[in-house]
Amino acid sequence: MGYEIYIWPKDDNKTTPLDVLVNAFNAAGLSTTVEPDEFGHCLVFTGHESSLNLEVKDGAVRGGGMKFVGGDDPSLLDEVVRVVQGLDWAIGDDEGELHDRR
Repeated sequence: MGYEIYIWPKDDNKTTPLDVLVNAFNAAGLSTTVEPDEFGHCLVFTGHESSLNLEVKDGAVRGGGMKFVGGDDPSLLDEVVRVVQGLDWAIGDDEGELHDRR
């Protein structure tokens, strides 16, 4: 099974440092921590089972994906979409790019 949502920068030439992404989620009220793993970095949302798997290269986030865990509050997915779009990043699912929810 693939991810529920995918994130990627709209401009490949503009980098977003990992700490900027983390700070954006924390500022939105989603307490997050970063856990490096064998594939990249995992952004863990405190109190939720769902996490955002990030591709990080040279300290900059290049993209990622999130699988939503059914026991989590559905508003988590909506808030993730808002935060990512607020950073001027694209977000989509298997059917294409999602519309701006801000």
